[in-house]
Amino acid sequence: MLKKKITLGGLIEGAIMAALAMALSYIPHSIGGLGIQLQWGLLPLILVAERRGWQVGTIAGLIWGLLDAMLRGGSNLLNPLQIIMEYPVAFGVLGLAGLVALPLRDALKDRKLGMAVGYIFIGGLIGTIAKYFFHFIAGVFYWGTYAPKGWNVWLFSLYVNGISAVLGLIYVAVVLGVLASIAPQLFVVSNRNRHIEEAH
Repeated sequence: MLKKKITLGGLIEGAIMAALAMALSYIPHSIGGLGIQLQWGLLPLILVAERRGWQVGTIAGLIWGLLDAMLRGGSNLLNPLQIIMEYPVAFGVLGLAGLVALPLRDALKDRKLGMAVGYIFIGGLIGTIAKYFFHFIAGVFYWGTYAPKGWNVWLFSLYVNGISAVLGLIYVAVVLGVLASIAPQLFVVSNRNRHIEEAH
């Protein structure tokens, strides 16, 4: 089975997308007062993962998570285990969206747009579920005191993180689906660039 290699160009692109995701994090993204969020930075992270593969996507997610913890963590940093779980780990597994990178590239190469959009959705689903699973666990064990009176902490964490995941998936799937139809080259590393990178 073919694997996407980690190249210098891929790492640079991943770092740029992580920085873009961090910049987008400063746009208000909280919905209501219960902790539900639509994280705008999901888009560049899933795009680079689906373009470059899960390895680069995971590295980019780790970078974003560390930046977010350092620059915006503040009172959300409760203890070392929670910090690791909700920042480098939760953001890093977002890169698993890149598991569909090769079949997505092949579908676009064969001009099978419907199949390509399906892969984009599947990749987004994998990444967002993986990310919000860790937020869900952290919500149960570290944020349970914020649950409204009468709420079971498991159901409250599932409610907050489940809605956040669904909103993020819809946002990513719609935007990337449109991009795949009008600019499919965004999801494919050109042969010229690939040859240059592999020569170094």
